[in-house]
Amino acid sequence: MLAEGEMATLNGLQSSIVAILSACTLSVASADDSPQSSGGIEEIVVTAQRRQSSVQDAPAAISAASGVQLQEMGITEVRALDALTPSARFTTLRQQTLIYMRGIGQSLSAPNADPAIAVNVNDIYIPAEMSGSAFYDLERVEVLPGPQGTLYGRNAAGGVVNVITHRPTHDFGADGTLELGNYGLVNGTGALNLPISDTLAVRAAGNRNQHDGYFSNGAMDRATTSGRLSALYSPSDATSVYAVASYSHDGGIGLADQNIPPKGNNWYLPFDARANGIFTDASTWTSSLEVKHEFAKGNEFTYLAGFSDLDGRNKVEFLLGAVPATPAAVLGVTHSRLITQEARLAGSVGSLSWLTGLYYYDAKVNFFTNSVVAPPVHILNGPFQQDAKGYAGFGQGILTVNDRARVTVGARYSYDQKNFDGSNSRAIGDGPPTNIQPYAGDRNWDHFDWRVALDYDLSAHSLLYGSVQTGYNQGGFSTTPVAPNNPEAASFSPETVLAYTVGSKNMFFDRRAILNIEFFYYNYNDYQVSARNLITAQNQVFNAQKAEIYGADFNTEWRVTLNDKIQIDGALLHAKATELVLPVAPYANYSGNDLPYAPRITARGAYSHSWSLPNNGTLDGEASYRWIDNMWGVYNHLNGTYIQSHSFTDASLTYRPAGKKWSVALWGRNLADTFTYALVNGNAIPGPGAGGPEPPRTYGMRVTVDL
Repeated sequence: MLAEGEMATLNGLQSSIVAILSACTLSVASADDSPQSSGGIEEIVVTAQRRQSSVQDAPAAISAASGVQLQEMGITEVRALDALTPSARFTTLRQQTLIYMRGIGQSLSAPNADPAIAVNVNDIYIPAEMSGSAFYDLERVEVLPGPQGTLYGRNAAGGVVNVITHRPTHDFGADGTLELGNYGLVNGTGALNLPISDTLAVRAAGNRNQHDGYFSNGAMDRATTSGRLSALYSPSDATSVYAVASYSHDGGIGLADQNIPPKGNNWYLPFDARANGIFTDASTWTSSLEVKHEFAKGNEFTYLAGFSDLDGRNKVEFLLGAVPATPAAVLGVTHSRLITQEARLAGSVGSLSWLTGLYYYDAKVNFFTNSVVAPPVHILNGPFQQDAKGYAGFGQGILTVNDRARVTVGARYSYDQKNFDGSNSRAIGDGPPTNIQPYAGDRNWDHFDWRVALDYDLSAHSLLYGSVQTGYNQGGFSTTPVAPNNPEAASFSPETVLAYTVGSKNMFFDRRAILNIEFFYYNYNDYQVSARNLITAQNQVFNAQKAEIYGADFNTEWRVTLNDKIQIDGALLHAKATELVLPVAPYANYSGNDLPYAPRITARGAYSHSWSLPNNGTLDGEASYRWIDNMWGVYNHLNGTYIQSHSFTDASLTYRPAGKKWSVALWGRNLADTFTYALVNGNAIPGPGAGGPEPPRTYGMRVTVDL
């Protein structure tokens, strides 16, 4: 339940916003509705709701940016998408991405843990442990917060991120980007588009992203090489076949945590990473196939198949204080594979447009960790093997009631099954494992999701919408038995959510200004959390009985003149575990605690100006400031897991000559050199906490060429 002061604040805020929207609606209604090509805000076409529409016409809080916009904002990695949507937080562990949206996300990095935010590349679901490897040569990115159970199914209880790469076209083209910066940054991307025939076109793209480590010992470096080959075959206007294959390798020393508080300089670590054999070595393969055929105008069949595979090894140091006599480290090995298939039919009958489909997935992951905590003693967690399969059927209909109102109804039935085998043991030196404790589990779940929504055009450029929908994140198994020497693996249940949203999207002044806002309320049951079981001495996933989240997102954009633009985005968030009692030792009660990575206020402002030069070229400058409120990194609020409020300031200056075939830019990110943590955990050594920092101040130059 809301506290009296919080309710009064929210009611006052809602009343103010309603008054603003009412005034804006009157302005829009009286304005000239014909858009002007000069001075208007560019709209991006998205497919986040499985149909094409502009961002402003979609009845949802979608944040989207084109590939060019991402580059200009300095978003060259998944982790930088924080700047695109105020209520989301992205953290990358090399090729893996952990995402939180509106207080919901994945706090576990183990590959058997399912994310609550789905990442799709070219409409194909990508496991979290592979989701950071495809971020180059992009057409656009779409971020859709909130549960998306009916269209996206499991692992979308908190939202969806869609990454769309450039498709081949039937025009010859070549483009490239090269960034050079401090810390030895070299980030280069090149793409070649070849029209083979009137019906076949191919595109090849590659990327090399490398920089030295931010830490004094070389850790938190990057050495990633990626390549992608795609082909588009269109034998007729009604049929197309689109195939993509990509490979990415991540190397270097890898990530490292800093102690909380740091032992000396923020970026100093007291061990020699290379001498201690710290490394990252991960290879990711992905491929997808899309077949589309239009039977009649507006009636289309789509088949999607995806394959992804990861082979990864990494070794990380975890003693963060004074140099130990014998370093302690953890070696992790992971092999993950996923196969997906989806078939969809979409069409329309009179005032009803509809979509229906079937979905199937087959996932397998093998992994283990070898922790050298007190040499020569090794603690072995694993090997673990998890097999998962699932089926789903879904459908959605949109009924146009009249020229202003539309009603959406959707449903999805899902069936998921998991089989898990694992063991924990210890070893001394190179000797064989001892004290082996094997355990296993086999469970299945079925779930029904639904959605009901209404959107209404208040005027030609003002949309009001609301929805009630459900979502879920599937259950699974922890890497521990239910009790010592018990052959049964500890399982946890799916988390479910019932979500209410109300929002409005508005454009005024000949499409030169935007004001969008969405209010949301989420009621979660069986919210998944991790805690150390003092009886088994292993981390275990539990279900928090209830969690409550509510707040508002807003974004504004104002094209003040042809050469000036102002953007202001923000989010207000209340996210708490209303009932959370751990059922095993330490039997703690965490009810009322803030959920992790849920800052109460997030705000971003940006200003850009374009100067016209005598040679018909332009000089474009942009500066942005982003502020994030205090937050906890762990639901149990352990000492050392509190992240203080912080801010980031970025800026860029870009020169484009007449014709805009090339450009040169100077850029700087985190100009104030703010030191803060992207991901934290408690019970560190020496601690009390430890975490992976956000990057320090970086700056450089970017050259782009588009032939």
